[in-house]
Amino acid sequence: MAGADGSLACTVAVTAALAGAFGAGATAGARAITARHSMSGMATPGGPLGDLMEFGPQILAVSAPLVTAGLARRRPLAATPAAAAGALLWWGMYAQASLTVMYTALALAYPAWTATWLWTRPRRDTPSTAVCRGPQ
Repeated sequence: MAGADGSLACTVAVTAALAGAFGAGATAGARAITARHSMSGMATPGGPLGDLMEFGPQILAVSAPLVTAGLARRRPLAATPAAAAGALLWWGMYAQASLTVMYTALALAYPAWTATWLWTRPRRDTPSTAVCRGPQ
């Protein structure tokens, strides 16, 4: 039963992290649209997009540590770049007002998370390295 509980916990954590990452992107788009049309008297979007804009900081504040924890489980040193990328993402989205800075932060943070994920992946033996190392 413990294996099923662990699998369920992992699924929930990964889903929450992905939802936060995708939500941050959707919020960035909604924020840009709202900023562009704020002079024309257009209101903040409603529905799910409005919810993302309203609760975006909380969603990202939960999902960024989940991504960091997931990467650090594979390689503890990965916690530092993953946390830095999450902090940059949150700062770029919610702690400053410039759209240029926001998109720059997104353009830096997501590749940093991706690079960290690639760094933490388990290494696979290719046929050439398996032959070079000899029998185990």
